[in-house]
Amino acid sequence: KVLLDFDQIIPIKDADDYTIKIAAKNQTETQNAEASQIRHSNRQNFWADFIEYNKNNNGLFSGSAGTTDSWLGKSIKGFSGVNINICIYNSSTRSEIYINTGDKAKNKKIFDFLLSHKIEIEQMFGEELVWQRLDDKVTCRIRIDRNDLSYLNPEHHEAIFAFFVDTTNRMMKAFTPFAKKYSKTSVWPLNLCPAKCIASFEVGAVTINLGFNSQAF
Repeated sequence: KVLLDFDQIIPIKDADDYTIKIAAKNQTETQNAEASQIRHSNRQNFWADFIEYNKNNNGLFSGSAGTTDSWLGKSIKGFSGVNINICIYNSSTRSEIYINTGDKAKNKKIFDFLLSHKIEIEQMFGEELVWQRLDDKVTCRIRIDRNDLSYLNPEHHEAIFAFFVDTTNRMMKAFTPFAKKYSKTSVWPLNLCPAKCIASFEVGAVTINLGFNSQAF
């Protein structure tokens, strides 16, 4: 039989260091979990109050469910993959048009179409927006920020609520008309249509083909 002392396998100093590292890791994980729980609770309470504010101020999010996420979204009717999002961060607040159909090329096409109407959109919105095509990413966004408001400060909540309701209502008004206009830009030229097809166009996520039976002529 070979008897080994534990100290022969792991020297005392190394064992002590290992024990200290494990204890530090456990403490860090506990602290992170507690911080995450507090953060989620703060967000959930913030959004609950915001949704209630919407009910009394004609906001878009009066029917939304609460969340622990840092954002809430509202779709634009007839514009598949294009949402109005509101985002809260530690030191800033943002309203945005967020474009994510799941297809990078299609996202850029929608963004470029909207960008071609930038002057009209910003006139309807009432002020300039930040346009981000984000060529290195799948998504695109068109945004307006308040860098002086933080949801972590309870004294800022009323101002954030007012900012969100105002900007999202104006975004819905400014961008909705371009859903119908965008669908018209997807009509195929006759020489590119499939056989027996006059035209093909998209309505939201649905492709519609208008065609004829050549045998009937």
